[in-house]
Amino acid sequence: MAHIRILQGRFEEALDWASQSHSVSPSNAITHSMLAAANAFLGRRAEAARWVDALRKISPETTFASIRRGCQMMRDQRQVEVVIEGLRLAGMSED
Repeated sequence: MAHIRILQGRFEEALDWASQSHSVSPSNAITHSMLAAANAFLGRRAEAARWVDALRKISPETTFASIRRGCQMMRDQRQVEVVIEGLRLAGMSED
């Protein structure tokens, strides 16, 4: 749901959904990505950067390339690129 809300530009709702997910599964890398992206899109860069740091700790192998590979089956790759853009805004680097 967080990803869908990000795609819709409903970032506060995305943050709510991702926060709920984090409370149930605090080591889920996708949840960390959603928390970082939603915060970044809301202009909360420090909080977004904190989530990127947490993502790097729990999943150091996560890169933009690995995210794209993991989402290859999505019909519309723009759905992936929106999250990647949020992660860029949050301070995640390409490597």
